[in-house]
This record gives sequence, C-alpha cells and structure tokens, in this order.
Amino acid sequence: NHFFGTLLCVSVLGCCPLPSLDSSPFHFASAPMEATSVPPSSASTAASPPLSSSASARSYELLGRPLSGPFTIPSGIATVTLDGLELLARTVPQLGVLTTKSIGPEPRAGNREPVYAQLEGQSGAWVNAVGLANPGCDEFAKELRELKLPPGRFLLVSIMGGNTAEFVRVATTLGPFADGLELNFSCPHAEGH
Repeated sequence: NHFFGTLLCVSVLGCCPLPSLDSSPFHFASAPMEATSVPPSSASTAASPPLSSSASARSYELLGRPLSGPFTIPSGIATVTLDGLELLARTVPQLGVLTTKSIGPEPRAGNREPVYAQLEGQSGAWVNAVGLANPGCDEFAKELRELKLPPGRFLLVSIMGGNTAEFVRVATTLGPFADGLELNFSCPHAEGH
C-alpha cells in the first residue's frame, strides 16, 4: 500500500495529462510513473468507449498498475458522489486516476448553496466553496465497499483532518479501499483544515 505523500502529486495535476511519457521514468514525490508495454486489452474494458488510435497506442502505469488513460480528475465538484465517480469511470476511459472528494473523520455539512458559480465575464472560469462537505470516514467506507470500477482505474481517496491523529484515523479507515491517498492539508473555505 502506498499512502501518505506517495500520491500527493496525482491530483496536483488536476484534469491535465500526466507529463510527457516519452522520456525515461520520472518521479513525483516518491511515486514513479512511466510508459510501459502493458497490452492494450488489459487497460481497457468492453464497457468503455474505445480510445482514439493515437491514445490507445500508448499505455500508462502508476505504481505498477496499468491505467486506462493519462488523465486524472481532481477531488471535489465532479466526484461529489461515488455514483458520479462510477459514471466517469465507465464513460471516460481517458481518466486513469479517479479522485474522490475529501473525506474527514466526522460528517461535515459544508457551506450552504450556491457552492459553485461561474465568474462573471470569464468564459470557462468557475469558483467553488463547498466547505469540505462529506459523510465522514466510517460512512464513506461503507460506500466504498460497494464501489465497482472498471479495470485500468486507480482510485485516489482524498482525505483531510485537523491534526495528525485525525489523518491517521481517516487513512486507517479508508486506506483498505483505496489504491492511494491524497492528503488535503488545507481548504480556504473551511476552518481548522
């Protein structure tokens, strides 16, 4: 299991492609990511639409696991529920790394709506202030037990806490269901995180 800091880099990339994989293996934090010769059949599923011919000619791997594609989705708005995460996994094979919303030790209501808005006069510019709304790690663990992702997907569970003991509790509870953990050390919309 690779937790605490190993995969912190993955969602820093946001919804951008992983850096060029044409050169030798490279490292972010302590996680090597490299292009490999994984057979395309093991990185795709019948339920997923086919990749373009240029994308399917290359295969991707993270920590020894084949990925269906070179993109990730950051924690937050698009993956608020596991139903949404499963839908993205089934319909967008280019998303090899799927990140959950940030989960803490206890349930948190977050901010009142609206929590997502387009910046006036800025095409494609959006802001959010969700306030770390989440069901708490015990409830989320129950949900993760039922999660079914297609092959080639790496599940990155985003966790948060107000101190070391809270991070350890959440990591211990959710780690068994994750391929890696993202540590959310701060949120500008929530006190104590």
